[in-house]
Amino acid sequence: MAEQNINDIPRDARTLFTKAIEATQRENLDYAITLFNQALEKEPGFYDCRKIGRAVQQECRDRYRM
Repeated sequence: MAEQNINDIPRDARTLFTKAIEATQRENLDYAITLFNQALEKEPGFYDCRKIGRAVQQECRDRYRM
């Protein structure tokens, strides 16, 4: 699985990624995680999506732990 740059990603996966970033900025973390996962299902090699999605998962876990 080769890493792919955002410019190499098909439009549908890129759109999901962009929506996930926007949901994260609105602090709608559960929805953002769902969108990151959908984007990764379409493009498993999308490293930035995987990295940011994992960070959002950790942030969500930390919030609910308190």
